[in-house]
Amino acid sequence: MRSVFSEDDSNINTSLLGDKSITNYSESETIPNVSTSPTTNPIATKKFDNEGITTIDWRSDHKKEKSIRAKIYKEKGIKGLIKQGLYASQGWTVTFVVGVTVGIFASIVDIGSEWISGLKQGVCLHWFWATQKRCCIDVGENCPYWKTWSELVGIYDETGSYIFNYFAYTLAAVIFAVISAWFVKVLAPWAAGSGLPEVKTILGGFVIKGCLGIWTLLVKVIGLVLSVGSGLTLGKEGPMVHVGCCCGNIASRLFPKYRLNEAKKREVLSASCAAGVTCAFGTPAGGTLFSLEETSSYFPPKTLFRTFFTAIIGALTLQVLNPRITGKIVLYSINYHVNWKWFELLPFLFLGVIGGLFGALFTKLNIWFIVNVRKKYLKNWGITEVIFTTIITSLICFWNEYTRMSMTDLIANLFGNTCTSTDNNAEEEFQILCDLNNSWPIAKLFLAFLLRFLLMTITIGMKLPAGMYVPSLCLGAVYGHITGTVMKYIQENYSDNLFFQECTVGGEGGDCVVPGIYALIGAATMLAGMCRITVSLAVIMFELTGGLEYLVPIMLAIVVAKWVGDAFNKENIYELLIEMNEYPYLQSEEIDNEGTAKTIMTTNELKVIFAEGVTMGDIKGDLLDENCKVLYGFPVVDNPTNRCVLGYVTRNALLEAIKLNETRINDQTEITFEKIFPLSKRQQNVINKIDLSSFLDEIPIQIPSQMPGDRIYDMFRAMGIRYCLVLHNSKLVGIITKKDLVRWYHNGNHSIELVTKSENLNNQTIVDMNQGKESTTLTFDK
Repeated sequence: MRSVFSEDDSNINTSLLGDKSITNYSESETIPNVSTSPTTNPIATKKFDNEGITTIDWRSDHKKEKSIRAKIYKEKGIKGLIKQGLYASQGWTVTFVVGVTVGIFASIVDIGSEWISGLKQGVCLHWFWATQKRCCIDVGENCPYWKTWSELVGIYDETGSYIFNYFAYTLAAVIFAVISAWFVKVLAPWAAGSGLPEVKTILGGFVIKGCLGIWTLLVKVIGLVLSVGSGLTLGKEGPMVHVGCCCGNIASRLFPKYRLNEAKKREVLSASCAAGVTCAFGTPAGGTLFSLEETSSYFPPKTLFRTFFTAIIGALTLQVLNPRITGKIVLYSINYHVNWKWFELLPFLFLGVIGGLFGALFTKLNIWFIVNVRKKYLKNWGITEVIFTTIITSLICFWNEYTRMSMTDLIANLFGNTCTSTDNNAEEEFQILCDLNNSWPIAKLFLAFLLRFLLMTITIGMKLPAGMYVPSLCLGAVYGHITGTVMKYIQENYSDNLFFQECTVGGEGGDCVVPGIYALIGAATMLAGMCRITVSLAVIMFELTGGLEYLVPIMLAIVVAKWVGDAFNKENIYELLIEMNEYPYLQSEEIDNEGTAKTIMTTNELKVIFAEGVTMGDIKGDLLDENCKVLYGFPVVDNPTNRCVLGYVTRNALLEAIKLNETRINDQTEITFEKIFPLSKRQQNVINKIDLSSFLDEIPIQIPSQMPGDRIYDMFRAMGIRYCLVLHNSKLVGIITKKDLVRWYHNGNHSIELVTKSENLNNQTIVDMNQGKESTTLTFDK
């Protein structure tokens, strides 16, 4: 057996190294210098080598699933039909269970967060668990059942009541936020944040231990209720995708078809993502497209159908449980249908530019704050950070009614504010925004935008469940409504201008420009600028509001926002978080890195098995030792000189082989990968050999050492492979894994000084682990 070392020359066991050169590259085949010149401000090379994150083998899992399926469908008779029916129904059953489960958890989050949010300001006397809206739904404005905290303690003067309510609001917010952060820290660290970067990584073909477990699910739901209710600048829609994936992962354990196959499980997780978005917004079509566009790497046609089915089940569950006081499953809806005018395309495009600018600005500020402040100074002070951020948020938001109310209510009122004589379903404090002679309300709304933007920058990334969809929609709705109000003012004062002739011809006069439409489009542009989603976002906004008339301007503004955002940074906020956290995720974009297989490959931790001469003692004592780090498995080669690849055997396959043959093997049993003719039991004991050819993958992916890196990258993404072996002149020289590719992609594309896997690639060594065998050195000479 042979080991291939790299990383650092000091890691090589020099006592095992020989000086016999096997092969030399010719002068034209020298290894290029993979180290780039240092930048003026060099960044530490990212390793993307988290031991808690492992890779799945799409190719092997699909092969396994086809084998099981073929075996089941070969069976005849009634028993065979029953087995086939049960096997085929597992996919629909698990997606149905996921849809129902996600709908239930979404209802809990909706009702719970609304109740916690109201509890900061008062309590319902005749029904403690009722929110303020539900408490007074049949009473109106002068509701005797709802009492503020100052009224409960007997403080009725205006100044004293305001101060006490201010204190109670802040104290309650801090308590709720701290409990949420404590649950995350103690019970489930993976429940922090939105979970979308982790979900994208998992759906890209990786396994993150504990990220989708039952404790993560429970803490995510409870923490989400508390953190959203605390009034922090965060939302619940993004984390609902993580909740959906947790439900999908747990439900898949109940079905053997998915429990034992990680690739098939990804189909369930893709459907679960759609259910999460559907139940968060009430948009089944948009949720399905979101899973396809944003999260999933593998999405065959049958998965699309099942994903849509899961989204429908989630929406139906939400409709039955009716967690929203409106009786509708959508968060926001509009009841006006005013046609947009051609002259409004200019302000719509302007909103797209603003959305792209603010979206790109937020991503840069947020990542800068996380890297330079949170990770440097607040890394071990997560709960303390939550306390101070919550206090700051409460103190500066309470005095302004536009920041004191929940962001969901703010968005709904801005969307519904038409500033017209009819169809205006906004509350009174929003209708005064239509008074164009009173600039103070507009100034307060603009100030609310600035405060929420800065607060979102420092809030997103804290160690508690937090999403950024609702805050971004809120920010976009605010600057969109302000833009619409300004346009309405200009149109009313210059109504005779040829530019506004369309309003005069239509006879609409002062009702021509509707600020609510601008709020709707502004919300879409801000989210597009941050997350760079397009098609699914347009459908979500249409389903969310029912405004089919505004689908074209929404799509146009979204495209402009994405163009502007891409001009500053190609990656969206989630891809930047993936890179910052060093998750080994293969990006979907085209790459232009220079390099070939021999500059990407690794020899670290790679061990090869010779076809002859290796015993079970060697396998158990070295390769299968718990302290032995290996890359998934072991290439099988013919001999030390030729190093011709005969196949690849995984570590799990070797463990299974030992388990199946433990009664007839010992440490001296020699393993072989060639067929042994049927022998009697006595003959088997005499020769003391075991045939492992049935456990050998005889056609592992192999590539030449000169293959360009971009082609390798595309091959890994398209084929979903876990590794490939690198050959030079038909001889094994290394291996490339997904983590190697991700490391090469990021450290190359971002002009970061590379730390190569060896100080000098001219001394890569294949070492024989068998005692008494001659060690061999593989050199790359120029």
